[in-house]
Amino acid sequence: LARSLGEPAAVAIGDVSDDVVASLTAGGADVVYVASGADYADHVENDGVWETYGTSSFGLGTDDVDNDGYLGFSRYTGAAATTTFTGLEYFDNAGIVSGYDNQVNDQLTMTGTTFTGSGASEFIFDVQLGGPGSLADRLVIGSAAGSTLLTPNDLLFASPGVLNFVP
Repeated sequence: LARSLGEPAAVAIGDVSDDVVASLTAGGADVVYVASGADYADHVENDGVWETYGTSSFGLGTDDVDNDGYLGFSRYTGAAATTTFTGLEYFDNAGIVSGYDNQVNDQLTMTGTTFTGSGASEFIFDVQLGGPGSLADRLVIGSAAGSTLLTPNDLLFASPGVLNFVP
């Protein structure tokens, strides 16, 4: 499900026998979906604002997402959201991936996916930096390459924070 800010829109493409190109432009967002029917390889390009939630299944084939825009994975609903991409092999990020909504515990799960950061790659996340047991939004991936700027939105900014790297 793809949604641009201010204007709901969705693109759903089922089984295809030939190459399919679907382009969604709504409220300034440009999300292009390309599916190859022969090998079911999906390619998604985001150069705008893409708010996603729930589960998106990429299915068979070698699938990739190129994010040069803004991909948000929180629902802004007052409750933590989990967004899952299944069957996605590659996520190339030169834009922003964000769980920013002033609440912790939102999660973007791409198990088995190689996340590659390049250029202006940035991950914005909500966190409560207050020591052991602190809560934060999460990005769950299979492996990482390149570099990505981590930008925490500390919801407990009045207290000193402790940042621990966990490999």
